[in-house]
Amino acid sequence: MLKNYFFNLLRKKNIFFVIITMIYFKSFAAPVVHIAPTLTGISNDSGINTTDFITNDTTPVLFGKAEPLSVITIEINGLSTSLFNGSVVTNSDGDFSFDFEEVGFAELSDGTFNIIVESTHNGNTTKSDSQTITLDTKSPEIESCVLIGSPSFRQSSISFLVSFNESSRNISTDDFELITTNTVRANIASVSPNLGVGNSIVVNVDITNPNDDEGTIKLKLKENTNIQDTAGNGNGTNGYVLSSSSSDTYYLSETTLSSSENLNESFKITHDYDTLTISSNDDIDMVLIYDVFGKLIIQTKKTTINTSFLTSGIYIISIKKHKQIINKKMFI
Repeated sequence: MLKNYFFNLLRKKNIFFVIITMIYFKSFAAPVVHIAPTLTGISNDSGINTTDFITNDTTPVLFGKAEPLSVITIEINGLSTSLFNGSVVTNSDGDFSFDFEEVGFAELSDGTFNIIVESTHNGNTTKSDSQTITLDTKSPEIESCVLIGSPSFRQSSISFLVSFNESSRNISTDDFELITTNTVRANIASVSPNLGVGNSIVVNVDITNPNDDEGTIKLKLKENTNIQDTAGNGNGTNGYVLSSSSSDTYYLSETTLSSSENLNESFKITHDYDTLTISSNDDIDMVLIYDVFGKLIIQTKKTTINTSFLTSGIYIISIKKHKQIINKKMFI
């Protein structure tokens, strides 16, 4: 009887020891770690490199990695593709590809998209960090082409600042040509980046005989160039950069500028004390006032201009409207 009592007590203590041991080891067991999904690339990455997530494909395929055999959904700017029954399953290695077209998601429009990958495995859901994808399907365009530094007459070299509406590449001297008048001879010497100004380049022009020639110089972008933006648009992909010849005009001399006076009846310029007034039947894009040395003194879109700070003398008034330039020399 006593023997059985001690045996049962020992047996109960062993069971208690086993239970305590199991609880102890369970409390110190390594927790289950769920692998967060990641985006590793995008199809047709047409940017400068193949990992910058820039494309001109409106139905791209996303590539990534997550836990094996997990369900993947994509969140685009806060909108989950699960709303469109858009999900895929990773393979045994955890790789996945998400094709927007296959899951019935509409084509994307140009813009920037924040992509988050959501992975669900055995009831546990994890999300990736946000990845930005840029979609661009339009070729770059020239916004302006202006002379740099208001060069005076008889310069042996001048420079044009050419600005695009977005960052562009593959730009060279072969993409431009000069439009000259009268006896002017000039050539495009080089094209260089314009440091500190985004989306712009500098075109440098050498003038062969500035002291004796007469005429004007304008810069023109040729047709069908190989210029492209960072998404690869241009050079035949989604069109070309449109040809443009709407640059500033460089006048080689005061004689050239004054001889180009062609003020017509749609304009009237009057100067009363300290105010220059331009009356016009048409809208004016820009008014530029040069001194006799060709230095730009005033640039404005106003038609009533304060001239009180000007020294009395001869000035050339240049009026731009609808890509036409009308010049008038007058005493102020």
